[in-house]
Amino acid sequence: MLGWFAARARPAWRAPLRAADWDGATLTLAFERAAPAAVALDLDGCFFAEAAPGADDVVRFAFPFAPGGRAAISALPRAARDGAPLADAPLRLAFGRPGCARGRG
Repeated sequence: MLGWFAARARPAWRAPLRAADWDGATLTLAFERAAPAAVALDLDGCFFAEAAPGADDVVRFAFPFAPGGRAAISALPRAARDGAPLADAPLRLAFGRPGCARGRG
């Protein structure tokens, strides 16, 4: 039972990431004032996109459709394309369903 709970728990964020939210179609990453100049997102272990935080120290990655047509993906935010991971484990994002859970590394 505890193994299942640990597998479903939300990953721990690493500074400067302070929060992540998935609404079923958009991943929103909120940063402390020391936000990296660029934030990269790996999907299923491969680089997908990079974006700069806005004036509000927030980055949004919107998905109008599921890449690869799958119902869920594993997403790992990084400080730049080859930078350090900003979470202790990938996020499991299910399309059409809000919430972040611990994904498979």
